[in-house]
Amino acid sequence: MVNENRLSQVEPDFPHPDTEGEPFYALVEVLNGNPTGFMESHTHNGKAIPVLFVFKDLAEKTKEARGQRYSNYYPAGVKRIWLEEHLLQTVDEFLLVMAGDGNKGAFIIVKSQYALDVIKSRS
Repeated sequence: MVNENRLSQVEPDFPHPDTEGEPFYALVEVLNGNPTGFMESHTHNGKAIPVLFVFKDLAEKTKEARGQRYSNYYPAGVKRIWLEEHLLQTVDEFLLVMAGDGNKGAFIIVKSQYALDVIKSRS
């Protein structure tokens, strides 16, 4: 499902391995203890879209399955404020992994506008 494409998103509240996911997790590249601004992405309809996980252990299993090429990637909590104010404002859609073992899983492609509408309806 996931390929080598990366999405560069360097903004305030960028996902960090020390952050609890509210509501999701991502795999982000970390060097010298700091996120570089790269997160795992997937090519969909010719565009790189971010990959988000509903549980931290799903992100961990995916990292393990990717092996050495993901040695600098770590599960990082996605803060709701970053999701709403940055990510969903800059991408049209994202891949949400809901279950799996690192190599196979259940996922959906979510339209960013739909996610924003759901978040607003629950606020």
